[in-house]
Amino acid sequence: MRVVDIKRNIGQLSVNDRADLTRWIIINLDEVAEGDNTVDVAWRREVRTRVNEIKSGKVKMIPSEKMWKDILSGKERS
Repeated sequence: MRVVDIKRNIGQLSVNDRADLTRWIIINLDEVAEGDNTVDVAWRREVRTRVNEIKSGKVKMIPSEKMWKDILSGKERS
């Protein structure tokens, strides 16, 4: 099967199915890359961890304007 055919078929999937497929592809790419022991793999893991913390509600998002204001004023977050 050619990549162009796969792309055409993927385009016919629902948004949820495409998201599901995307997650599967990323997970499988991570498994291949993990053998490389690269910094890139570590960053992917870190990003995945942070996204999961946000989705689970463990971490609360704040607007970037507030973040920069707090950083520049030296205010610590709790």
